Amino acid sequence: MKEVRPFTAKRLGKNARLMVIFDIPELQAGKRRQLRDILKLWGFKQIQKSVWTTDRDHRTLLIELIADLNLGGCVEVYEGSRLFPG
Repeated sequence: MKEVRPFTAKRLGKNARLMVIFDIPELQAGKRRQLRDILKLWGFKQIQKSVWTTDRDHRTLLIELIADLNLGGCVEVYEGSRLFPG
């Protein structure tokens, strides 16, 4: 039987960051909590209340998660470079 290893996301390019910004209504508080818990599990750091960032490439899994939670209208994902502070 083939050994199954846990997924380890690769680093994005130099100074690159993946940023998740969300505004999830109170009626969907359970989904918001679930999203936050998974972001923490994946190593995202909270920048502000609904702004999270990482230097790891979780793009594909993150987009799948947002679709599975049916939060497409509440969550935005960006990839960019941190300009300041350097």
